[in-house]
Amino acid sequence: MRNKILAFLIGLSFSILVLELFLRFLNTQDQLIVPSKTNAPFVILCLGNSFTQGSGADTPEGTYPRQLEKKLNAIYPNKNIVVVNGGLVSLNTSELIKKLDFMIKKTEPQLIILQIGSANYTNKFGYASSKKTSPETAKLLYKIHDTLSFFKTYKFIFELIEQKRNKTTIAIKDQKSRVIKFMGLDFPFKEDIRQSVEYAAKAFRHNLSGQNPTKEEAIDPNMANTHLERLLKYLPDCPQEKKKEIHNAISQIYFVLLNDFDNAIEQAQSAFLANNSPTFYSDLSVLFFQMEKSPQITQAQKAKIDSFLKAQERTNPDAFASSIMLSESEIESWIEKDFEIIINRIKDHRIPLALMNYHPMINSDLKNLNDMIAKFASKNQLPLIDVNRKFKELWNKGEKLEEYHWIFLGRIDNHLNTKGYGVVADTIIEQLEKEKHLLPLSKSL
Repeated sequence: MRNKILAFLIGLSFSILVLELFLRFLNTQDQLIVPSKTNAPFVILCLGNSFTQGSGADTPEGTYPRQLEKKLNAIYPNKNIVVVNGGLVSLNTSELIKKLDFMIKKTEPQLIILQIGSANYTNKFGYASSKKTSPETAKLLYKIHDTLSFFKTYKFIFELIEQKRNKTTIAIKDQKSRVIKFMGLDFPFKEDIRQSVEYAAKAFRHNLSGQNPTKEEAIDPNMANTHLERLLKYLPDCPQEKKKEIHNAISQIYFVLLNDFDNAIEQAQSAFLANNSPTFYSDLSVLFFQMEKSPQITQAQKAKIDSFLKAQERTNPDAFASSIMLSESEIESWIEKDFEIIINRIKDHRIPLALMNYHPMINSDLKNLNDMIAKFASKNQLPLIDVNRKFKELWNKGEKLEEYHWIFLGRIDNHLNTKGYGVVADTIIEQLEKEKHLLPLSKSL
């Protein structure tokens, strides 16, 4: 038996050695499309969530990274400046940590613009794992990883895992334009199903706010059973990746309009188990929370919710953490710890970094988060792109919100429109003009 184990270990070691030599010979570990050296691009990687990705813009060209690229190439016509849109909807700090090395390797930036943290208030996926890892521990793990990366076999296997784990699609359109696939709002359902999902969402939103529906969004409670039957009938044929939304809509109708808590809880649990989106756990957390605080719910029904969530805490701690209500201080402590890890890792890559704060939101100035971003900029001697101040200057001049914000379902949304993202791009350029070392380019031909 001992000889068999020894023979296996020798064979494994020999196989790894052969693979290592083969990879070094082929030099396959850095397979990137390399632009011609005569006009190599100056790459700027913009990292963030939906405010970077560009929710609210008319087209992908209206996002701030695309506008920034166009404006910079007009200022520096003799340079090939590429701005990569590294924004992903609802990306929080913990999710960015997991994607950071992958995105840096695939884009090879000379400058990173970072605007992150706002999604942590709604997307809490990764909070549980983050609590276990301090910035010091993360630094040590990165050091071990960087050391092992000397070996091509380790690097090859690690990158295979990373490619599978990261669903971010980076498409090289040409040397002039590297963009991450634009993700717009998508209603993939047939029109009648979409109407039923929206009906349920509006009913739940009004229950959440405690306000009567607006004239434009009036909910006819007599239509509840019609929409419910339609959704229940559609559920068996619904694509698996969208079942969570149908279960969620059914649960909302049972809860808000029919006061059927047993079925509402069952459907919400099904939505949780079918979920494949970190952000959606937060939506479900609000649904569970609203049901539990309802005066009509029984103690047995409350216990059913609590038992389900405790089971999820054991089997999927990140999903559970995403489904509970966290205080602002807990969220901000989480952001602060992750921010330090992100900045330290970008420093490891020796890439210049600029931090960007958030514009004033409709219902919040995000003051604590913006103060935290300013503190990290000062502590690490990093440039701060102050879009918050820029927009406040516009409001003080009497500019109207709706001129710069996205109008979604008849309401002013926190996201900007194409004109608003243009202001962000201009603010970045103003800061880059001040920080000459960040953009060491000549305007001359």
